[in-house]
Parts: sequence; C-alpha cells; structure tokens
Amino acid sequence: MIIVGDLNISAGTFTGPADTLKLAGNWSNSGTFTHNSGVVNFNGPPTQSITGPTDFNSFDIDAGSTVAAPSGNMSLAGLWVNDGTFTHNGGTVTFNGTSSILGSSENTFYNIIVNSGNTLVGPATGTDMIVTNLTISSGANFTAAADTLKVAGDWDNTGGFTHNSGVV
Repeated sequence: MIIVGDLNISAGTFTGPADTLKLAGNWSNSGTFTHNSGVVNFNGPPTQSITGPTDFNSFDIDAGSTVAAPSGNMSLAGLWVNDGTFTHNGGTVTFNGTSSILGSSENTFYNIIVNSGNTLVGPATGTDMIVTNLTISSGANFTAAADTLKVAGDWDNTGGFTHNSGVV
C-alpha cells in the first residue's frame, strides 16, 4: 500500500497491510492502528511527523527521510530500520517483541523501554546508539551494539544485558 500524502486515523480502526505500507506524508493516530505484522516505511522528503500513540510491528526510515516521533509513546514489536534521521522529541520507544535495530544511521532515542519477556538487539557495527534513559524490565533482554552505546541519563536494568564486546 502506498500513501503519497498524510495518513490520519481519526476514529475507528485502520488495519495496515501484512507486507509494507509506504508513507510519504505525516502519521496521525487518534483512533486504533492494527499493524497486521507489517512494516510502516517512512519515505517522504520533508520531515514526517508522528502524532498519537501507535503500536508498530516494524518501522523503517528511508535514506534521505527524517521522522519526528511523538513526544509520548510509540511501541514496536519487530524491526527498527533507520537509514535516514530519527528525531525523538523527548518521547519513549517501547520494544514489545523480539526486535532488532538495523540500518546505516546513528540511532538517538530519548527513552527506551524493553518490556518483560521481550528482546532487543542493538545496531550492527558502524552505527552508534545514543539513549537518554534506558529501561530493561525484569524478564527482558538487551544485547548492545558491537560499537558504542551512550546512555546520557538513567539506566534501569532489572532484566538481562549483554555488552557484545562494545563500549558503554
């Protein structure tokens, strides 16, 4: 599914495709988004904003694209792929599945929460990960990047952490 403008979920439920929803505009959600185990790909040339809490399965930012996150919460159950620019806006990204951070761009988050029973694997070699506050819940696991993980604020770890021979 390709949407060249904005996607506005103002009421009711919008079920995404099981494969990829390509969005060139802004994302606004004040209704219900069902991810259907698909990917939401942000591919617009101007800065694309996300408003409203949204549960994504997989989240993909194309090279040359910039995505401004909500100042509240967004969650992710699958892959985070960033080949563009992600602006955190002081918001929280909650990982609720077996998730990996991929892509060629540095990833800067404000708050990351890895929920209980879930796993997050940091980015591959060559891309640093910067987070202000990191929470690894009891029963959750986080494997850091093989490069550098920078934590500027609080680190709350009641789960499992693997350094992956990287620098913290």
